[in-house]
Amino acid sequence: MNHLSISGAVVLVSSLFAAAIVYFKAPKKDISIPWTFSSLSVAFWGLGLFFGYNTEQKDLALFWTRFLNLSALFISITFLHFAIAFSNKLRGKIKELCFYYAGTFAYFIIAIIFPSMFVSDM
Repeated sequence: MNHLSISGAVVLVSSLFAAAIVYFKAPKKDISIPWTFSSLSVAFWGLGLFFGYNTEQKDLALFWTRFLNLSALFISITFLHFAIAFSNKLRGKIKELCFYYAGTFAYFIIAIIFPSMFVSDM
């Protein structure tokens, strides 16, 4: 186990902890759900980092590298959603935010359908 995989485990645990604390403290607030999804996106990224740098088989490493990069797609959009909700401008930015979510999901689906075009090889 190397330092990069250990940092992935630390990111995973701390992000899950942050998501749980924020969500269970105030689950109905406008900023709790976007922050929870942002933390979960980072947690999935940490999971991919941990397993991607911990495996010694090429096929598993390729899978976890793709998982790592696919989960990183959602970090930016969920954090943008949180930032807009935190600044109390969510009501005026719903259409724009939906457009960005649709673009992210479209890219995600295309990357799943054509994985060799997303991450081709190790």
